[in-house]
Amino acid sequence: MTVRSLVLALAAVAVGDVVQATEYTWTGGGEDGRWTDPKNWGVGSGCPVAGDTANFDASATITESFSLGGETGTSDVLTIVTAKGATLTLSGAVSGEGGIRKTGDGSLDLRADNPFKGDFTTQGTTALTTSSRESSIVTVRNGGALGRGKVWIDPDDTA
Repeated sequence: MTVRSLVLALAAVAVGDVVQATEYTWTGGGEDGRWTDPKNWGVGSGCPVAGDTANFDASATITESFSLGGETGTSDVLTIVTAKGATLTLSGAVSGEGGIRKTGDGSLDLRADNPFKGDFTTQGTTALTTSSRESSIVTVRNGGALGRGKVWIDPDDTA
């Protein structure tokens, strides 16, 4: 086997292991309004996890707790895009190793204590939260807003 053949064989194996991000759009077509019901996403199977994009063209409330998935030590994030005038309310806890990136002109309302371990970023949009975040970076970028009432950046900081 030549070096060129070996390199091409290794490249083919590496490409076969690449996981493609999927873009989902919430349709609410399932009977239960659950995040993990593929019928609510208008696709044949699956639901958004870290690495994917979840689009919300209209307001929705999801009470089910779910996991983002993701791997420890990676920058896997679930991108949530809400259209102008739409609010996504997540009342159940969001867990997993991944993080959340909130974009779009609508709002995201996190209601539960969310133990997901990845970072949370909101950009050019509003993220309303009554939840607590024990450990991760929270970033507000490019005209984004965070909070409702009091916003506790670090309630244990005594400095």
